[in-house]
Amino acid sequence: MDQPNVYWTLITPLFEIIGLYSNVPPGGEIRKPQYDWFVAQLGEKARRGDKVLIVAVHHPPYSYDNHHSGSQHIKDVLSKAFTETKIHPDLVTGHVHNYQRFTLDDQYSYIVIGNSGYWHLHGMKEKGLRVPADLSEQNDTKTVLEKYVSDRHGFLKLKINKKTISGEFHAVSRPHESWSAPPRVANAFNYNVKKKR
Repeated sequence: MDQPNVYWTLITPLFEIIGLYSNVPPGGEIRKPQYDWFVAQLGEKARRGDKVLIVAVHHPPYSYDNHHSGSQHIKDVLSKAFTETKIHPDLVTGHVHNYQRFTLDDQYSYIVIGNSGYWHLHGMKEKGLRVPADLSEQNDTKTVLEKYVSDRHGFLKLKINKKTISGEFHAVSRPHESWSAPPRVANAFNYNVKKKR
């Protein structure tokens, strides 16, 4: 709440989060001043050492939902910045009203999370899609959808240390089920933290 802009960097002893503001147009919008700021933040992160790096943006670069889908603009902006700085985050997060976890090129993690309360959940393009599913497009990275939950609300818990990021997506009961049932872990994952330099 005390950040000076709608885009910001949060620095903690174990990790850093760069929050990008992708505005409201379909597919998002990141203009040159913010892009230049983002590249500078990635450069400063490299100078600060090998802590876990998370990039959080509203419009997800990858999504297989049936409402918004992934943003080509955000994908292009991130790819250009990562190539330019030779810095790739350990985790990229975006938002639609479900949960999805992707692996890119067998090493990078992208998570879509946004089903924590709003009533209208977003389904997937293919109902009952089997995972893992290779969704790679021609001339694109190898994009694998590892897991999704599109029919329940829930929340994501992350545990971060210097070597790993562990996550658990907890799905909660549906309205017609018992509200006393505790959330269940619908997806768990563990990624090794990569050296940034």
